[in-house]
Amino acid sequence: ATGCDRAQPTDSAMVGDVTFWSLLADAETDQDRVETILKFATLASDGYDVQGQPTQKGLWAQDVDSLWRDGLAKPTLGGVQFSSKGHGIQWAATAGAAMAMARSISRQDASGKDKDVAGKVEQARDSLKTLLAMYGGVPASVLGGNYEAWRSGKADASFPGGSDTGLGWPCLRYLNVVDTAWTGLLLLYQASESDTVNEDANPFARPRNPVPTLEEYSCLPSSGR
Repeated sequence: ATGCDRAQPTDSAMVGDVTFWSLLADAETDQDRVETILKFATLASDGYDVQGQPTQKGLWAQDVDSLWRDGLAKPTLGGVQFSSKGHGIQWAATAGAAMAMARSISRQDASGKDKDVAGKVEQARDSLKTLLAMYGGVPASVLGGNYEAWRSGKADASFPGGSDTGLGWPCLRYLNVVDTAWTGLLLLYQASESDTVNEDANPFARPRNPVPTLEEYSCLPSSGR
């Protein structure tokens, strides 16, 4: 999401999390624009320029967890970057993106479903499940390297210093509360493609049951009334 006034630079970063939060909150209801946003999310970088920076087309990325030591296979994972000027998958944004995509798909009939978007939901969900199984939580990034490695600006390095947000800071390779919590919300929202979406797990949706009024105290112990 970027500002729509003239003060906003035309080359500013498109930030993934707030873009998908807007869809989850129904802030954007025009279906053509929703489809444009989701299509942008599924487009991937096609390589690196001479400075070692990704040549960006959209938000989608694939990262290999080359530091995984339990077994020979190094899993290749799919998800979205933090922004259009970033590099490397950011997992909280990925969970939010998968929820927004699943929500859009649930509102379409079978003939109108975008197979590419549906495939990206599955990749993102499977990748997050893989990380939970591997680490018991979800890291902010699977890319290695420290802050100094990130400051070098070499996104194509073996250990680039985590996932670059594109906004002036990295997400380093540590288990992260936010990324793990958003993964939990995604799995509560739709744990598999065959499940229906559960809007009560959408933090931006109205709850199915209304919030109790000030006169409603049945949920409180009598001593606290």
